[in-house]
Amino acid sequence: MVLAALAATMGFTKAGIVGGTLASQWMSAYAISHGGAVAAGSGVAIMQALGAGAGVAALAPLAGPAAIVGSIVAGGYGIYKYLK
Repeated sequence: MVLAALAATMGFTKAGIVGGTLASQWMSAYAISHGGAVAAGSGVAIMQALGAGAGVAALAPLAGPAAIVGSIVAGGYGIYKYLK
């Protein structure tokens, strides 16, 4: 999977986040800006799950927001076509 390869290249691995990598910098910045924690479902957590081998299951937290955005876009387009 392309995303898993990207995650590994960034430093997200089965053993955890590799120090001195883009992944460690991202996690550090995220944790500092969120009171010292990395929330489940955040970009950092999803990339770590992909790097650990979770595969497509790691993308599950994105399904709800993606469905909402898709519905809004489709509905907006339908209204646009109706009014045109």
